[in-house]
Amino acid sequence: MLPPLKKAKLAAVALASSLKISKADARNFLSQALNYETWDGLIWSVNNKKNFDKLDAELSADIADNRLREFASNLNNLFDLNDSASLSLARAINPFSSSKPKTFRIDLKSFHEGGGINIGDMLGGVDAEEGMMDFLKKMAKDNPELSGLKDIDSIDEFTKRMRISHPMDPSGYYNALENLTDWSLDDTLYESEYTYLEESFHIESEGSSYPVYIFSLACCPGDTGDDLFEEIKDRIAAKGSRALTLFKAPVWKVINGVRYSVLGSFFNGSVWSWTLLNDMPPEKQAELIGAENIDLETPVLGEEFGEKVDQIKGGYPTVVLFQAVTVNMQDEKTGKLDLPDKIASVTSTGGWVTYMM
Repeated sequence: MLPPLKKAKLAAVALASSLKISKADARNFLSQALNYETWDGLIWSVNNKKNFDKLDAELSADIADNRLREFASNLNNLFDLNDSASLSLARAINPFSSSKPKTFRIDLKSFHEGGGINIGDMLGGVDAEEGMMDFLKKMAKDNPELSGLKDIDSIDEFTKRMRISHPMDPSGYYNALENLTDWSLDDTLYESEYTYLEESFHIESEGSSYPVYIFSLACCPGDTGDDLFEEIKDRIAAKGSRALTLFKAPVWKVINGVRYSVLGSFFNGSVWSWTLLNDMPPEKQAELIGAENIDLETPVLGEEFGEKVDQIKGGYPTVVLFQAVTVNMQDEKTGKLDLPDKIASVTSTGGWVTYMM
Protein backbone atom coordinates (compact mmCIF):
# COMPACT_ATOMS: atom_id res chain seq x y z
CA MET A 1 0.00 0.00 0.00
CA LEU A 2 1.70 3.16 -1.22
CA PRO A 3 -0.08 6.53 -0.83
CA PRO A 4 1.15 9.87 -2.16
CA LEU A 5 3.89 11.29 0.07
CA LYS A 6 1.81 14.30 1.15
CA LYS A 7 -1.03 12.00 2.23
CA ALA A 8 1.39 9.77 4.11
CA LYS A 9 2.86 12.75 5.98
CA LEU A 10 -0.59 14.03 6.93
CA ALA A 11 -1.65 10.55 8.04
CA ALA A 12 1.45 10.30 10.24
CA VAL A 13 0.62 13.63 11.87
CA ALA A 14 -2.96 12.46 12.50
CA LEU A 15 -1.69 9.17 13.95
CA ALA A 16 0.71 11.01 16.28
CA SER A 17 -2.13 13.24 17.47
CA SER A 18 -4.55 10.31 17.83
CA LEU A 19 -2.27 8.20 20.02
CA LYS A 20 -0.19 10.99 21.57
CA ILE A 21 3.07 9.56 20.29
CA SER A 22 6.04 11.29 18.69
CA LYS A 23 5.95 12.26 15.02
CA ALA A 24 8.97 10.03 14.31
CA ASP A 25 7.31 7.02 15.95
CA ALA A 26 4.07 7.75 14.14
CA ARG A 27 5.85 7.77 10.79
CA ASN A 28 7.44 4.38 11.43
CA PHE A 29 4.21 2.85 12.74
CA LEU A 30 2.29 4.21 9.75
CA SER A 31 4.90 2.71 7.43
CA GLN A 32 4.48 -0.69 9.07
CA ALA A 33 0.70 -0.42 8.84
CA LEU A 34 1.20 0.18 5.10
CA ASN A 35 3.45 -2.92 4.89
CA TYR A 36 6.82 -1.13 4.88
CA GLU A 37 9.42 -1.78 7.57
CA THR A 38 10.41 1.85 8.11
CA TRP A 39 9.54 5.39 7.08
CA ASP A 40 12.78 5.52 5.09
CA GLY A 41 11.66 2.39 3.24
CA LEU A 42 8.35 4.01 2.38
CA ILE A 43 10.12 7.18 1.18
CA TRP A 44 12.45 5.09 -0.99
CA SER A 45 9.43 3.43 -2.61
CA VAL A 46 7.78 6.80 -3.18
CA ASN A 47 10.87 8.11 -4.92
CA ASN A 48 11.44 5.01 -7.04
CA LYS A 49 7.95 3.90 -7.94
CA LYS A 50 6.38 5.56 -10.95
CA ASN A 51 2.76 5.21 -9.83
CA PHE A 52 1.22 5.46 -6.38
CA ASP A 53 -1.67 3.25 -5.39
CA LYS A 54 -5.01 4.76 -6.37
CA LEU A 55 -7.07 6.75 -3.90
CA ASP A 56 -10.29 5.19 -2.59
CA ALA A 57 -12.42 7.35 -4.89
CA GLU A 58 -10.71 5.80 -7.92
CA LEU A 59 -11.39 2.21 -6.83
CA SER A 60 -14.52 0.13 -6.52
CA ALA A 61 -16.10 0.26 -3.08
CA ASP A 62 -15.20 -3.38 -2.36
CA ILE A 63 -11.53 -2.99 -3.23
CA ALA A 64 -11.22 0.25 -1.25
CA ASP A 65 -12.94 -1.35 1.74
CA ASN A 66 -10.68 -4.41 1.63
CA ARG A 67 -7.60 -2.19 1.60
CA LEU A 68 -8.94 -0.14 4.51
CA ARG A 69 -9.58 -3.29 6.53
CA GLU A 70 -6.06 -4.55 5.86
CA PHE A 71 -4.76 -1.18 7.05
CA ALA A 72 -6.98 -1.43 10.16
CA SER A 73 -5.83 -4.99 10.85
CA ASN A 74 -2.21 -3.87 10.71
CA LEU A 75 -2.94 -1.02 13.13
CA ASN A 76 -4.69 -3.49 15.41
CA ASN A 77 -1.60 -5.72 15.45
CA LEU A 78 0.74 -2.79 16.06
CA PHE A 79 -1.17 -1.21 18.94
CA ASP A 80 -3.16 -4.13 20.36
CA LEU A 81 -6.54 -2.42 19.99
CA ASN A 82 -9.83 -4.10 19.14
CA ASP A 83 -11.56 -4.39 15.77
CA SER A 84 -13.91 -1.46 16.33
CA ALA A 85 -11.24 0.97 17.58
CA SER A 86 -8.68 0.00 14.94
CA LEU A 87 -11.19 0.36 12.08
CA SER A 88 -12.33 3.77 13.35
CA LEU A 89 -8.71 4.87 13.66
CA ALA A 90 -7.96 3.60 10.15
CA ARG A 91 -10.92 5.49 8.69
CA ALA A 92 -9.85 8.69 10.42
CA ILE A 93 -6.18 8.70 9.34
CA ASN A 94 -6.71 6.91 6.00
CA PRO A 95 -3.97 8.18 3.62
CA PHE A 96 -6.00 7.03 0.60
CA SER A 97 -9.06 9.12 1.40
CA SER A 98 -9.88 12.18 -0.69
CA SER A 99 -10.28 14.19 2.50
CA LYS A 100 -7.53 15.23 4.91
CA PRO A 101 -6.55 12.61 7.55
CA LYS A 102 -8.17 13.40 10.90
CA THR A 103 -7.48 12.73 14.57
CA PHE A 104 -9.26 9.88 16.38
CA ARG A 105 -7.95 10.15 19.93
CA ILE A 106 -7.21 6.95 21.87
CA ASP A 107 -5.34 6.87 25.18
CA LEU A 108 -3.36 3.66 24.69
CA LYS A 109 -2.49 3.24 28.35
CA SER A 110 -6.09 3.64 29.49
CA PHE A 111 -7.30 1.46 26.63
CA HIS A 112 -5.06 -1.44 27.63
CA GLU A 113 -5.94 -1.01 31.30
CA GLY A 114 -9.65 -1.07 30.50
CA GLY A 115 -9.99 2.70 30.14
CA GLY A 116 -10.55 3.72 26.57
CA ILE A 117 -11.83 6.45 24.34
CA ASN A 118 -13.18 9.78 25.55
CA ILE A 119 -16.07 10.55 23.23
CA GLY A 120 -15.61 14.30 23.59
CA ASP A 121 -11.94 14.10 22.65
CA MET A 122 -12.72 11.76 19.76
CA LEU A 123 -15.25 14.06 18.16
CA GLY A 124 -13.07 17.04 18.94
CA GLY A 125 -10.57 15.68 16.46
CA VAL A 126 -13.00 15.83 13.56
CA ASP A 127 -13.31 19.16 11.78
CA ALA A 128 -16.91 19.74 10.67
CA GLU A 129 -15.72 21.98 7.86
CA GLU A 130 -13.63 19.13 6.49
CA GLY A 131 -16.53 16.76 6.21
CA MET A 132 -17.80 15.48 9.55
CA MET A 133 -20.89 14.10 7.84
CA ASP A 134 -18.72 12.13 5.44
CA PHE A 135 -16.64 10.80 8.32
CA LEU A 136 -19.66 9.70 10.35
CA LYS A 137 -21.37 8.06 7.39
CA LYS A 138 -18.23 6.05 6.68
CA MET A 139 -18.26 4.82 10.28
CA ALA A 140 -21.90 3.79 9.89
CA LYS A 141 -20.98 1.94 6.70
CA ASP A 142 -19.47 -0.84 8.84
CA ASN A 143 -22.99 -1.71 10.01
CA PRO A 144 -25.33 -2.73 7.15
CA GLU A 145 -28.33 -2.33 9.44
CA LEU A 146 -27.56 1.42 9.53
CA SER A 147 -27.91 1.85 5.76
CA GLY A 148 -31.01 3.99 6.30
CA LEU A 149 -28.77 6.75 7.60
CA LYS A 150 -27.27 7.54 4.20
CA ASP A 151 -29.94 10.11 3.29
CA ILE A 152 -29.62 12.16 6.49
CA ASP A 153 -28.28 15.67 5.93
CA SER A 154 -27.51 17.09 9.39
CA ILE A 155 -25.23 16.02 12.22
CA ASP A 156 -28.03 16.27 14.80
CA GLU A 157 -30.40 14.12 12.76
CA PHE A 158 -27.62 11.63 12.01
CA THR A 159 -26.72 11.33 15.68
CA LYS A 160 -30.32 10.80 16.75
CA ARG A 161 -31.01 8.17 14.12
CA MET A 162 -27.78 6.33 14.84
CA ARG A 163 -28.57 6.16 18.56
CA ILE A 164 -31.83 4.29 17.96
CA SER A 165 -30.91 2.22 14.90
CA HIS A 166 -28.80 -0.56 16.37
CA PRO A 167 -30.30 -4.08 16.39
CA MET A 168 -31.44 -5.28 19.81
CA ASP A 169 -32.05 -8.76 21.24
CA PRO A 170 -34.60 -8.79 24.10
CA SER A 171 -33.44 -12.24 25.24
CA GLY A 172 -30.11 -10.87 26.42
CA TYR A 173 -31.75 -8.27 28.65
CA TYR A 174 -34.30 -10.74 29.99
CA ASN A 175 -31.51 -13.20 30.87
CA ALA A 176 -29.38 -10.49 32.47
CA LEU A 177 -32.21 -9.34 34.74
CA GLU A 178 -33.23 -12.91 35.49
CA ASN A 179 -29.73 -13.89 36.61
CA LEU A 180 -28.30 -10.71 38.11
CA THR A 181 -31.28 -9.16 39.93
CA ASP A 182 -34.12 -10.36 42.14
CA TRP A 183 -36.74 -8.67 39.97
CA SER A 184 -39.81 -10.75 39.16
CA LEU A 185 -40.10 -11.10 35.39
CA ASP A 186 -43.28 -12.12 33.57
CA ASP A 187 -42.29 -14.54 30.79
CA THR A 188 -45.87 -14.86 29.53
CA LEU A 189 -45.59 -11.42 27.93
CA TYR A 190 -42.27 -11.84 26.18
CA GLU A 191 -41.59 -10.70 22.61
CA SER A 192 -38.54 -12.36 21.03
CA GLU A 193 -38.49 -9.97 18.06
CA TYR A 194 -37.42 -6.42 18.86
CA THR A 195 -39.47 -3.48 17.61
CA TYR A 196 -38.65 0.13 18.40
CA LEU A 197 -41.04 1.65 20.97
CA GLU A 198 -42.79 -1.68 21.48
CA GLU A 199 -42.87 -3.76 24.69
CA SER A 200 -40.23 -6.51 24.98
CA PHE A 201 -41.37 -8.17 28.23
CA HIS A 202 -43.01 -7.32 31.59
CA ILE A 203 -42.00 -7.04 35.24
CA GLU A 204 -44.44 -8.31 37.85
CA SER A 205 -45.43 -5.90 40.60
CA GLU A 206 -48.07 -6.17 43.33
CA GLY A 207 -50.40 -8.49 41.46
CA SER A 208 -50.01 -6.82 38.07
CA SER A 209 -47.16 -6.05 35.69
CA TYR A 210 -45.70 -3.22 33.66
CA PRO A 211 -43.87 -3.25 30.30
CA VAL A 212 -40.15 -2.99 29.62
CA TYR A 213 -38.95 -1.06 26.57
CA ILE A 214 -35.39 -1.50 25.28
CA PHE A 215 -33.53 1.19 23.36
CA SER A 216 -30.17 1.28 21.60
CA LEU A 217 -29.20 4.51 23.31
CA ALA A 218 -28.06 5.57 26.76
CA CYS A 219 -28.54 8.76 28.72
CA CYS A 220 -26.38 9.99 31.58
CA PRO A 221 -27.75 11.29 34.89
CA GLY A 222 -27.52 15.06 34.94
CA ASP A 223 -27.77 15.38 31.15
CA THR A 224 -30.95 17.43 30.86
CA GLY A 225 -30.34 18.35 27.24
CA ASP A 226 -30.95 14.92 25.68
CA ASP A 227 -33.91 15.79 23.48
CA LEU A 228 -34.13 12.32 21.95
CA PHE A 229 -34.44 10.57 25.31
CA GLU A 230 -37.02 13.14 26.44
CA GLU A 231 -39.01 12.48 23.26
CA ILE A 232 -38.91 8.72 23.93
CA LYS A 233 -40.08 9.20 27.52
CA ASP A 234 -42.93 11.43 26.38
CA ARG A 235 -44.14 8.83 23.90
CA ILE A 236 -44.05 6.07 26.50
CA ALA A 237 -45.70 8.21 29.18
CA ALA A 238 -48.49 8.98 26.72
CA LYS A 239 -49.47 5.31 26.89
CA GLY A 240 -50.67 6.12 30.42
CA SER A 241 -49.22 3.30 32.52
CA ARG A 242 -46.11 2.43 34.50
CA ALA A 243 -43.14 1.43 32.36
CA LEU A 244 -39.40 0.81 32.43
CA THR A 245 -36.89 1.78 29.76
CA LEU A 246 -33.59 -0.08 29.48
CA PHE A 247 -30.53 1.36 27.78
CA LYS A 248 -28.47 -0.55 25.24
CA ALA A 249 -25.67 -0.56 27.82
CA PRO A 250 -25.59 0.61 31.44
CA VAL A 251 -23.82 3.85 32.35
CA TRP A 252 -21.82 3.78 35.57
CA LYS A 253 -19.83 6.02 37.87
CA VAL A 254 -17.79 5.44 41.01
CA ILE A 255 -18.73 7.85 43.82
CA ASN A 256 -17.14 7.53 47.25
CA GLY A 257 -15.88 4.03 46.48
CA VAL A 258 -19.26 2.75 45.25
CA ARG A 259 -20.01 1.94 41.61
CA TYR A 260 -23.52 3.06 40.63
CA SER A 261 -24.77 1.48 37.40
CA VAL A 262 -27.82 3.00 35.71
CA LEU A 263 -29.85 0.62 33.56
CA GLY A 264 -32.56 3.01 32.43
CA SER A 265 -35.50 5.01 33.70
CA PHE A 266 -38.81 4.12 35.38
CA PHE A 267 -42.16 5.86 34.87
CA ASN A 268 -44.54 5.50 37.84
CA GLY A 269 -47.54 6.84 35.93
CA SER A 270 -46.71 10.42 36.79
CA VAL A 271 -42.94 11.12 36.77
CA TRP A 272 -39.69 9.50 35.68
CA SER A 273 -36.72 8.49 37.85
CA TRP A 274 -33.51 6.54 37.32
CA THR A 275 -33.30 2.74 37.70
CA LEU A 276 -30.04 1.15 38.83
CA LEU A 277 -28.56 -2.34 38.76
CA ASN A 278 -29.43 -3.89 42.13
CA ASP A 279 -31.94 -6.28 43.63
CA MET A 280 -34.46 -3.58 44.52
CA PRO A 281 -37.27 -3.55 41.92
CA PRO A 282 -37.64 -0.38 39.79
CA GLU A 283 -40.86 0.79 41.43
CA LYS A 284 -39.26 0.63 44.90
CA GLN A 285 -36.15 2.42 43.64
CA ALA A 286 -38.38 5.17 42.23
CA GLU A 287 -39.95 5.75 45.64
CA LEU A 288 -36.56 6.16 47.30
CA ILE A 289 -34.68 8.04 44.57
CA GLY A 290 -37.41 10.41 43.42
CA ALA A 291 -37.74 12.39 40.22
CA GLU A 292 -35.83 15.40 41.59
CA ASN A 293 -32.48 13.58 41.89
CA ILE A 294 -31.60 14.18 38.26
CA ASP A 295 -27.84 13.69 38.58
CA LEU A 296 -27.99 10.99 41.32
CA GLU A 297 -25.68 13.18 43.38
CA THR A 298 -28.22 15.49 45.01
CA PRO A 299 -28.04 13.62 47.26
CA VAL A 300 -25.59 10.81 46.52
CA LEU A 301 -27.41 7.49 46.82
CA GLY A 302 -26.78 5.00 49.59
CA GLU A 303 -24.48 2.01 49.16
CA GLU A 304 -27.48 -0.30 48.72
CA PHE A 305 -27.99 1.15 45.24
CA GLY A 306 -24.50 0.21 44.03
CA GLU A 307 -21.53 -2.07 44.47
CA LYS A 308 -18.47 -1.29 46.60
CA VAL A 309 -15.42 -1.22 44.38
CA ASP A 310 -13.26 -2.98 46.99
CA GLN A 311 -15.75 -5.83 47.40
CA ILE A 312 -16.05 -6.99 43.79
CA LYS A 313 -16.25 -10.76 43.51
CA GLY A 314 -14.87 -12.86 40.66
CA GLY A 315 -12.70 -10.12 39.20
CA TYR A 316 -15.45 -8.30 37.28
CA PRO A 317 -17.96 -5.65 38.41
CA THR A 318 -21.57 -6.81 38.15
CA VAL A 319 -22.19 -4.20 35.45
CA VAL A 320 -19.65 -5.99 33.21
CA LEU A 321 -21.42 -9.31 33.71
CA PHE A 322 -24.80 -7.67 33.05
CA GLN A 323 -23.67 -6.10 29.79
CA ALA A 324 -21.91 -9.28 28.67
CA VAL A 325 -25.16 -11.23 29.09
CA THR A 326 -27.17 -8.60 27.21
CA VAL A 327 -24.92 -8.99 24.16
CA ASN A 328 -24.94 -12.79 24.44
CA MET A 329 -21.25 -13.34 25.19
CA GLN A 330 -21.89 -16.80 26.66
CA ASP A 331 -19.94 -19.73 25.29
CA GLU A 332 -22.43 -21.86 23.34
CA LYS A 333 -21.04 -25.14 24.73
CA THR A 334 -20.34 -24.32 28.38
CA GLY A 335 -22.76 -21.46 28.95
CA LYS A 336 -20.00 -19.51 30.67
CA LEU A 337 -19.34 -15.88 29.81
CA ASP A 338 -16.55 -15.41 27.30
CA LEU A 339 -15.20 -12.09 28.57
CA PRO A 340 -12.39 -10.21 26.79
CA ASP A 341 -9.05 -9.60 28.49
CA LYS A 342 -9.48 -5.85 28.13
CA ILE A 343 -12.64 -3.81 27.82
CA ALA A 344 -12.64 -0.35 26.26
CA SER A 345 -14.97 2.33 27.56
CA VAL A 346 -16.42 5.71 26.65
CA THR A 347 -16.62 8.55 29.19
CA SER A 348 -19.51 10.96 28.70
CA THR A 349 -21.40 13.74 30.46
CA GLY A 350 -20.65 14.12 34.14
CA GLY A 351 -17.99 11.41 34.16
CA TRP A 352 -20.46 8.58 33.51
CA VAL A 353 -18.88 5.62 31.72
CA THR A 354 -20.10 2.99 29.27
CA TYR A 355 -18.22 -0.18 28.39
CA MET A 356 -17.77 -1.04 24.72
CA MET A 357 -18.66 -4.71 24.10
